[in-house]
Amino acid sequence: MGRRIPFLVAAGVVALAAIYVGYWFFLVHVMRQDIGYWTANQRAAGYVVSMGEPQIDGFPFAVSARIAAPSIIGPGAAWRWQGPDIDLSIRPWAPFDVLFQAPGRHRVDLAGDKPHWDEIDANNLELELAIDSANVVHKATLRLNGVSLLDSRAGKSAITTASLVAQLPWPPPGDPSKSALDFVLDAAGIDIPDSQTSPLGQRVDSLHAAGQVMGAPPPDLSPRQALIAWQNAGGIVQMREGDLAWGPLALSGNSTITLDRNLQPIAAGTLKASGLNETLDALAGAGMIQEGPARLAQFMFAALAKAPPEGGKPQVQVPLTLQDGILYMGPIKLTQVRPIDWNWLPN
Repeated sequence: MGRRIPFLVAAGVVALAAIYVGYWFFLVHVMRQDIGYWTANQRAAGYVVSMGEPQIDGFPFAVSARIAAPSIIGPGAAWRWQGPDIDLSIRPWAPFDVLFQAPGRHRVDLAGDKPHWDEIDANNLELELAIDSANVVHKATLRLNGVSLLDSRAGKSAITTASLVAQLPWPPPGDPSKSALDFVLDAAGIDIPDSQTSPLGQRVDSLHAAGQVMGAPPPDLSPRQALIAWQNAGGIVQMREGDLAWGPLALSGNSTITLDRNLQPIAAGTLKASGLNETLDALAGAGMIQEGPARLAQFMFAALAKAPPEGGKPQVQVPLTLQDGILYMGPIKLTQVRPIDWNWLPN
């Protein structure tokens, strides 16, 4: 009896190992099949998909596929993406969590009325998708490190680190009062393009935003038509948290953002701000706001500023609104905001 127990244990371990190996190869088959189905479905929808034959590896702790030289052309050649080799992987104990890793250079060409291109070089680029049993993505997490960007119009910029987490309810709501996307964005070390010189400095130290996009556009629309449909349906962005550290300025607060019929932003929010005196001096010195309103704002906010209980620079709580291209801080008209040109979006 004493000899039989070790034998049974060993036999059990061998059986479990054999089952696990069989399960791993089953996942390999499923991954190849899913890649094939996805490619066929995209081509049937009018996309041109090109990539090398997936090379499977990763045993025993993952099922990984390396996809060489991928590229996708949108319907009607409205856009094209071309990227580096992609590593796609799942863990056998979490087969519905899919991780894409694609460090290197990505290029996006957009047709539109004013064609342009963007190149993104990333030391690390990861996209993790949580997929349910009905093959619907309900959560997406994007992580970036060491990113340099080159835009054919704006020039070079960079991001030290960034992450974006998006929750996607299913089915997408037709009601604009319900969330179609919950998001949390964090970024640090954002270097803005030299072509867009800022009086607050070329580096945004940190950015945090958390909120909801209310309402979803109808499916199968071009990006510009989707934006128009979202605006027509009364779509809004509710920013429940926002923090910005840029040069002397530190902001935190919440806001509501939507678009008018010309697809220009309308915003209203309440913000806590510190460093306003230095900020207003810098904006006035650069000619971005008139000196009179800047001095009036400084006088008013000096009387309202209070040191936070935890210590630090004095803060002032102010209402901030943007309408008809004019930015107001409280009752004071600060500056005219340059309109957004949406012609770069494929129509």
